[in-house]
Amino acid sequence: MQLMKFTAPEADQLDATENWANRKYCKSTGACTPKGFMTLEPCYAQDGFTIPLYLSFPYFMDADTRASGRIDGVPKADRGKHRIYLLAEPTTGVTLEAYLRFQLNLFMANTHERYRNMSGPYYFPLAWVELEIVTPLEPVKFFKENILDLRNKAPHLMSILAVVCGVISLLLLATFAFRVRFYRTHGSVNLVLHSHDANDSPDTCKKEPIDFRVYLTLPESDSKEVLQSTSESDQLSECETE
Repeated sequence: MQLMKFTAPEADQLDATENWANRKYCKSTGACTPKGFMTLEPCYAQDGFTIPLYLSFPYFMDADTRASGRIDGVPKADRGKHRIYLLAEPTTGVTLEAYLRFQLNLFMANTHERYRNMSGPYYFPLAWVELEIVTPLEPVKFFKENILDLRNKAPHLMSILAVVCGVISLLLLATFAFRVRFYRTHGSVNLVLHSHDANDSPDTCKKEPIDFRVYLTLPESDSKEVLQSTSESDQLSECETE
């Protein structure tokens, strides 16, 4: 099964100094955040809190080295293990795997008198979180066999259906042409059934015979032969006897 991989934008693409359009993500007051950081402070400010939380990739991956270099003991980030990406089937768009990884950092400004000699400010890493969504193997097999494989077989099934419809259409046309030729060659037979109406007889309860005529039309000539028969057994109506 072929899948498409979608990854989160690179930190350089989100840097306001590199891409001027990204300045809309900066705070209305103060400078923009360094490369590789995104502030969450406006989100909490709507609820009346002032928490200087910032998001970044795990272990400051692709972040500004001036911010990450002030923290000792931070492991080196691995792009294969610490990136945000998802795997989706290209035709249906169904996501089969997704990995969300981010790090929470607390901005610590050395404004207190005790910490004025420190080389801050710092983006102190609190924790990094990984959210992983992986579809089990059985649903993946069901999805492949009943949807993807059926989609691949659909053109062949449509071709077979088109051939069957074509054959049926040819048979119907041939049958229609044969019937037209047969009637033109052998003539036609017209059946005329004459019956007496109730208004023709003064007594509606009287049994009247049915006049039955057959007209035979021959193709070689315009003459007609008429066969006439009268059946007294067929009755137009039946009367109740008292």
